[in-house]
Amino acid sequence: MVFQDFVKQLEEVALSLADVLSSHFYKENNILFPTALNVIKENEWKDIRNQFDELGYCCFTPEPPEITVEEGKAPTSEPGVEGMVPFETGALSKEEIEAIFDALPVDITFVDRGDTVRYFSQSKERVFLRTKAVIGRKVQQCHPQKSIHIVKLFFYSCEGVSSAKPHEYYIAL
Repeated sequence: MVFQDFVKQLEEVALSLADVLSSHFYKENNILFPTALNVIKENEWKDIRNQFDELGYCCFTPEPPEITVEEGKAPTSEPGVEGMVPFETGALSKEEIEAIFDALPVDITFVDRGDTVRYFSQSKERVFLRTKAVIGRKVQQCHPQKSIHIVKLFFYSCEGVSSAKPHEYYIAL
């Protein structure tokens, strides 16, 4: 590629990116944030902050909030029989099950028959960043407009799959 062609292509991409970003910032500042301030209750902001901290920030990292004794997690004791989830091959506590799912080198999302997101794993090898805000939402409402066609394609590929057979779907990256 000739240098002049590269410069021209870079200019086109940069202008397109600037247009997308300026539109995005306008929508955030004039629609999203004012609406959030009117709709979200004060007690929900702490959960929102925790979810932002989990995902990470683009251009800055705020100071970590001070955690008081009441807010910190208390150590869990060995669960009794009532706290165990029985399986054919043994029993595990909720914490142990979560630790197993989070240790697996895969990204797991469970969507029920009604297309509602019910669970996702939080492994270190996460492919899709998401927050707990997606739990209970229709899976189609958890994706950007530009990728919703892929979600619909996946669900159409699941039609006719009997509930007796698990359906697996792998995304090659």
